Amino acid sequence: MTDSHTPILDYLGAYDGREPVRLHMPGHKGRTYLCAEQWDITEIDGADNLYYPEGIIAESEGVATALFGSRRTVYSTGGSSQSIFAALWLLRRYAADKGLAPLVLAARNVHQAFVSGVAQTGLDVDWFYPQDATDIACPISPVALESHLRSMPIRPIAVYVTSPDYLGNMQPIAEIAEVCHRFGVLLAVDNAHGAYLKFLDKSRHPLDLGADIVADSAHKTLCALTGAAYLHFGKDCPDYFPLCAKEAMLTAGSTSPSYLIMASLDSTNAALSSQDYPARLNGMAARVADAKARLTRAGWQCLGDEPLKLTLLVPGKRDKGRDSVESALRAHNVTPEYVDDNYVILMASADTPPAHLEKAVACLTELQPTAAKPLPTLPPRPQKALTIRDAYLAARETLPIGQCVGKTLAYLPVKCPPAVPAVIAGERLTAEVIAYLEGRGYGELTVVKA
Repeated sequence: MTDSHTPILDYLGAYDGREPVRLHMPGHKGRTYLCAEQWDITEIDGADNLYYPEGIIAESEGVATALFGSRRTVYSTGGSSQSIFAALWLLRRYAADKGLAPLVLAARNVHQAFVSGVAQTGLDVDWFYPQDATDIACPISPVALESHLRSMPIRPIAVYVTSPDYLGNMQPIAEIAEVCHRFGVLLAVDNAHGAYLKFLDKSRHPLDLGADIVADSAHKTLCALTGAAYLHFGKDCPDYFPLCAKEAMLTAGSTSPSYLIMASLDSTNAALSSQDYPARLNGMAARVADAKARLTRAGWQCLGDEPLKLTLLVPGKRDKGRDSVESALRAHNVTPEYVDDNYVILMASADTPPAHLEKAVACLTELQPTAAKPLPTLPPRPQKALTIRDAYLAARETLPIGQCVGKTLAYLPVKCPPAVPAVIAGERLTAEVIAYLEGRGYGELTVVKA
């Protein structure tokens, strides 16, 4: 495997070992209130700087770059949301530098971070919204993508897709990349739930399938602390992107990045460089595949094809609805990633004890589920009235949902799971959209003030 040394961790340990006089930030001065304050420092001499790295951080990011096989990998301490924003900032600046239209073609199942990033950078979006899209999936056919690109009067600078999405649906990234590059368009991928895909026996990571820009979360499926993430650039990505990466990340993040999170990224490098972690990862993927098969035989409907995620349809009401599922899991001390009236999501990783997965599967198998109730269908696609940015910045008011037909949505707090939104800021609210949102529990909406 790759070099497993940990320069950030080594520095923090050595610094604390000297029992220094801490006349620098942060204010706890290394005194223990939780358990790790002695390693929680700022950019003191020798500690390097995340946004201008020349020492231990540059060295650690170099290890991550080699591990992922990217042209350049940089760290985020603001989660993959910071990485997504930075990617959008780079695309916007690249368009300006090249005299191109600041337009991105995006599959509709985007995370809230994408919508917020578009609002802040001023990118324009054309939505890829296939006829077979549902409230949980936005499948991209390479043939349909090619047809859509041919029909666009203005060529986008990038196609943006989310894969895997929150519910475990994966896109055919290699085929999508081939279409994009044939049209001279970049491919950006929100891979927040799929950093581990690189370390399967056969990599399914977007970088290895032709993506140019990839945002990964390191904490969702790897062994880093919450907030740890990466922004990767593919081998054939234009020079502009890796060269300007740090400026983009600084624009998107705090000037006081967490050294604890950076240290956890450093330690994650060491774990991924070992033989043990990938072996445990691939072993768990096999166990999850077996669990899906067993639950299917027991009557559950499994969704998605992500190797470490179990997404199940909640059974129909009777005595086996959401309350029954939640009660059964709670009784076995099992905490799911997510559960609502339609879905239950369980996330495994290399660090999931096999006995824990087995306990969850046994618990669900005992429920003997009835057929799931029909899932809500998406209303017809609403029309665009304003750009996302203009809608975000417009004067707004919050009204009872019944008074919002015909108005323009200004902002919508996204309720989990982030899947395919029926309406995005800047779009007109139709009666069909209003009925759909009422069914999802919304009682009022924030709209552009008339």
